[in-house]
Amino acid sequence: DLISSAALETLSIIAYNQPVTRLFVDTLRKVDSSYAMNNLLDRGLIEVKGRLDAPGRPMLYGTTHDFLRVFGLKSLADLPKTTEEIKDMFAWCEYVENKW
Repeated sequence: DLISSAALETLSIIAYNQPVTRLFVDTLRKVDSSYAMNNLLDRGLIEVKGRLDAPGRPMLYGTTHDFLRVFGLKSLADLPKTTEEIKDMFAWCEYVENKW
């Protein structure tokens, strides 16, 4: 199954800023990210990493080993850092999706 652009945007925010709360993701995206985050949880690309020591103790989310495997990364240090690297990664992901 293809990942929606909303889920991919959500996944990017989580990958580059983890661990993060749902509110953090919602604030950056300026929309409710519940559906996208639940989709990513169901796919095993993100997981609960703990809880924030703040009122309400919101859950903290981060990426999984499956995320690294799916995107061909050995570690989070391998995440693209430049715009060109990010474009290359998306092109690679589109290529993989078309092969499925």
